[in-house]
Amino acid sequence: MVRAKKESTSLSPVLNQEYWTQFGLVESSATREKLLYLAFSEISRRGILDVNARWLCDLLELDPSAVNYHFGSFDALVAEVFVLAHRLWEESIFTGVSQPASSPEERLRNLLNAQLERAVKFGSVIGLAHLPHVSERVTAELDTRHPGELARVITYAVAVTAVLIEDVNVGSISEINLSAEAIPTRFILESKPDPVRKAERVQWSIVGPTMWMTGAGAGANEIAQVPEEYRAEVIWPDFVEFLISTVNT
Repeated sequence: MVRAKKESTSLSPVLNQEYWTQFGLVESSATREKLLYLAFSEISRRGILDVNARWLCDLLELDPSAVNYHFGSFDALVAEVFVLAHRLWEESIFTGVSQPASSPEERLRNLLNAQLERAVKFGSVIGLAHLPHVSERVTAELDTRHPGELARVITYAVAVTAVLIEDVNVGSISEINLSAEAIPTRFILESKPDPVRKAERVQWSIVGPTMWMTGAGAGANEIAQVPEEYRAEVIWPDFVEFLISTVNT
């Protein structure tokens, strides 16, 4: 697995079919969807401060008013990007735990690796799933349009991780449905304090390494030049095994 490299901000992306395929879209997809995923991608590539409504509309050859028409405002569009980042996090969790596993340790390993793969695929924008606040206006849009949605995804991540950690502790794979629609999140958080505490620790522990793997952090170019044995993609498997070893303590 190769750590993502940040592209030059001086180059505009080529919005061809290959570009849209990475998001499950086609060139004829609805304008609103294309604006959302383009904003998601450009925030990852250029940074949240260097992306605006005019830039996105110019890339899509749209009238500058298109963002307001489809989202109400640029702040509302950024709020939707936040929601998308959280839902992709949720999706990566379910993808990880849905993979075949012969042991509870392997299932927990699959969960952690799936979150790393999300970082490599989408870049630094995945950090929006771990930021508590970006601006008052965007937060207001989130509170109005998606009340409780970000907290729901965060608690889902903790609840699923807690189930997997409890499985490691008892040495078996539980049959509980781990989809976001079925998992009894509140019951898990209230009735399993020790696994939940460990799950919070594990989820917080992987935030830094996954952001490092996006290749977009300050000093990323210098870090990429370190000896092979110290690179994040080489260290990651050992780090995952270390985390798994800590859940039995």
